[in-house]
Amino acid sequence: MESRSSSALTNLTLKIDYLSILILAKYYIAEGFSLQASPQVGFLLADNLETEFDGETETDDFKDYVTSLDFWLGLGLATKWKLVYLVMLVTFLV
Repeated sequence: MESRSSSALTNLTLKIDYLSILILAKYYIAEGFSLQASPQVGFLLADNLETEFDGETETDDFKDYVTSLDFWLGLGLATKWKLVYLVMLVTFLV
C-alpha cells in the first residue's frame, strides 16, 4: 500500500476467512450433566484489506499480520432439562 498524504480515507474493510475444525468430547458426570472439551484447528483460507481513498479502491494482502494456522481449546459444561439443552463453551487461544 502506498502512502497517501493528501487523500481522505473513506472506507476500510478487512476480510479474514478461516476454516475451523473441532472435535468435541463429552464426559457425563451425572444424568443430564456433561463436561466438554474441544481441540480446534483453524486454517487461513483468505485475507484481504480493501482501502478506498477518494473513490479509488485498493486491495492488499494481509498475510503478514495474521497467522495461517490457529490452535484453540474449548472447555464447557452442558445440561439437558426436558426439551431444553443448555451449553456453555469457552475457547482459549493456545
